[in-house]
Amino acid sequence: MTSPGRTVTAAERHLARDAIVRNLPRAAGVSVLTLSAVVLLGWALDVRAMQSLYPGFVTMKANTAAGLGVAAIALLVLNREDAVAVRDQWIARVLCALVVLIGVLTLTEYAFGVDLGIDQLLFRATTDAALTRTPGRMAVVTALALVLLGLALAPVRRTARWSEYVQRSGAIAVAALGLTSLLGYVYGAIPTTGLGQGMQIAPHTAFAFVVLSAGCLTSSAQADWMATVLSDRAGGVLARRLLPVAFLVPLVLGALRQIGARFGNVNIADGSASLAVTMMIAFDVLIWRAAVALNHADDASRAADQARFALSLQEAAARERLEREQQRRKMAETARSTAELAVREKDIAYSIIDQALSAAEEQRETAERAVQSREETLVVLDRVMESTPIGIAVVDLDLRFVHINSALAAVDGRLPAAHLGRAVRDMLPAFGAGMETSLRRVLEAGAPIQDCEWTTETAGNPTRRRSWLLSFYPLRSSDGVLTGAGVTAVDTTEQQHLAMQLRQSQKMEAVGQLAGGVAHDFNNILTIITSYTGLLLQDLPPGAAMRDDIQQISDAAERASGLTRQMLAFSRQQVLEPRVVDLNALTKEMEKMLRRLLPASIRLETRLQPVLGLVVADPGQLEQVLMNLVVNARDAMRDGGRLIVETALVTLGEASDERPAGVQVGEYVTLSVRDTGCGMDDEVRARVFDPFFTTKEKGHGTGLGLSTAYGIVQQSGGFISVDSEPGEGSVFTVYLARSDLAPTPQVPAYAHPPLARSAERILLAEDEPAVRAVATTILGRAGYVVLAAANGEEALEIAGDPAAHIDLLLTDLVMPKLNGRDLAERFRTLHPTAAIAYTSGYTEEASQRRNVFEAGAVFIQKPFTPARLLEKVREALDASEDLIAAKRG
Repeated sequence: MTSPGRTVTAAERHLARDAIVRNLPRAAGVSVLTLSAVVLLGWALDVRAMQSLYPGFVTMKANTAAGLGVAAIALLVLNREDAVAVRDQWIARVLCALVVLIGVLTLTEYAFGVDLGIDQLLFRATTDAALTRTPGRMAVVTALALVLLGLALAPVRRTARWSEYVQRSGAIAVAALGLTSLLGYVYGAIPTTGLGQGMQIAPHTAFAFVVLSAGCLTSSAQADWMATVLSDRAGGVLARRLLPVAFLVPLVLGALRQIGARFGNVNIADGSASLAVTMMIAFDVLIWRAAVALNHADDASRAADQARFALSLQEAAARERLEREQQRRKMAETARSTAELAVREKDIAYSIIDQALSAAEEQRETAERAVQSREETLVVLDRVMESTPIGIAVVDLDLRFVHINSALAAVDGRLPAAHLGRAVRDMLPAFGAGMETSLRRVLEAGAPIQDCEWTTETAGNPTRRRSWLLSFYPLRSSDGVLTGAGVTAVDTTEQQHLAMQLRQSQKMEAVGQLAGGVAHDFNNILTIITSYTGLLLQDLPPGAAMRDDIQQISDAAERASGLTRQMLAFSRQQVLEPRVVDLNALTKEMEKMLRRLLPASIRLETRLQPVLGLVVADPGQLEQVLMNLVVNARDAMRDGGRLIVETALVTLGEASDERPAGVQVGEYVTLSVRDTGCGMDDEVRARVFDPFFTTKEKGHGTGLGLSTAYGIVQQSGGFISVDSEPGEGSVFTVYLARSDLAPTPQVPAYAHPPLARSAERILLAEDEPAVRAVATTILGRAGYVVLAAANGEEALEIAGDPAAHIDLLLTDLVMPKLNGRDLAERFRTLHPTAAIAYTSGYTEEASQRRNVFEAGAVFIQKPFTPARLLEKVREALDASEDLIAAKRG
């Protein structure tokens, strides 16, 4: 930035212009690569708005986006900050060859009327398939532009002047095609609806061609045509001033032609874009040729000026040499006279004294250089010792500190200078007498002691323990005499913490695998019990003798179902139904129920931060987490106290102490439960989230409450921390990532189990015979026509019958031979308008769970009741009908 009133020099303007030109290729590559990534993501997600610039406009095809992205990467590789290596040139050649290959293959399809299968290679253009015979195929002009772009970007060795013009002409041709298409959209020459027209380019495709060709031209700004335009000579200045005119005049003329066409009833829109681009190219060529001629004239003028200036310098140098020669003659004459006088007056004694003094001076200088070199070496060593995180100290034979760095001195909170000359026992009490004993053993035996594990308290925070790895070494002089000992201390606190987290994770994983397997089989059994008891309760009239007994069986099955849900929760294998949730609203809704859980001796307070933010989680599971934490706090305050539930918005950075290893930095919404109970010691706090671990008396707790909360939070993408000391109460804090999504609307539940409409047909795939039988009975009673299959392959055979009309596929997720997810994908190709619902006690892989809910499918958790099954089946069928009606509308 220049100061006010200061004139910017030509050199500064040249440097600024060079900086802009150097950054243009990288900016072009990044912008086009970003555009390609957005379009490819739109194809991957089947989002039409990300494929087309505007509704009704042409979409950028997946192959086009891929080709443009590869070309952008080649441009970025060729314009790195450091010099382009041979490896980078080969990478660029391969990328450019791939771009050319995409264009050539597409041109081959158009030329010979064949389908090589490359149009649907990346993504299937299902929307375009109904509108054109070649869905996903780029336009002819797009393919031609890709070929020219790949040739223009290729870093080939130029063996002749014409090859340089061929590459630059290719870049200009690509720019011309892109500008013609863009101006066509502006002038209305290219239609914006319909597909399959060979000359039609999407507007953002045309923009990408213009940007990449500009980056290609500016990437070689030090040579070729751009060097002429960017030079500081007269031709370069003229070119920079006229080039904007060369672009604006054709655009204005084209606009005037458009206006004239509207008033004169002459349709010349098709020629306006071509006229504008043609005039641009003509102007550019004329300006460039004029600039070249002016530059040559300017070079000749400058050469003449330089010759005249050189001649002037030679004349001045000749005069200066003549004057110096005269002065040297005078000085030589004076020196000769003086020397003759000195020779006559000096004697041999003076000569001897001069030699002695010279020898002494040389010895003094040598000694000074040695001292300076030693001091510089010591300074470097001191800097290294101060900058290293490893604690280092040196003691003498009396075990007093001779040197200590800041990393080790910080253990007792003192500066390094305070330790010098003081005893080890007095200055490092955190290590106790053990360090002094180890140093004495080293001095007595003259042998090192390595890798001793030590635990100390942190200065200013006695409750925080630190782990160390200490080593002791004897120190000797150059003649082998023992002069002291050295100590190195490596802080291993973080490594110990990570090792403990790994052991905890492995333990929870092992327990979770066992719990998941048991829960899966147990849920199938409970499904049979709850379903048949539900059917019996529907059949028995009120007041029947057996109704109470069956209700007791149903209640017991529900309690067992809750136990399996807890087992799946702490093992993180339950299926969640995530929504966008407001923790403040959820806490307010549960406040009345929480107060009923607490005795009168415990006072409940809520402190909710007003501007909090939203989270993505299963609201029912979050309610379970809050209830478990409140019940745990209640049990810790047997004599009463105060319980505080609060929410907050926090930011976890790189240096945050509460952020566990592997958790990303960012904004988190926290839910804290604070009590004034008995608190926990280190041993209990380390095991508080272990399943079946409890400090309560036998029969007063399962030990699954906190482990269930831990598993739910972990499966929701968050983490939970605990802070507690004996007699000081406990604070459990749940951290969930903040979301910017809109809140999820609640789906109203059915008041009564819904029935079928017009004998809807359901394909049921369930490998457990008893579950299959009871589900068939429930659906049949509700009026549905059920086609039952014992596995995925059998269900696929039923679905493959051309005469079969199926409204809903109801499948278990975990089945032998063909699982539910694979069955649904293959079923969708046979019955694209049918609804899909899944059932399972748990799913084996988290990725499979995510895929289910991203597809918007309905999930039915086992064990289910008849009412729950019918409600979810109706929900899936209604959602499918709404989707079909929306597409038709």
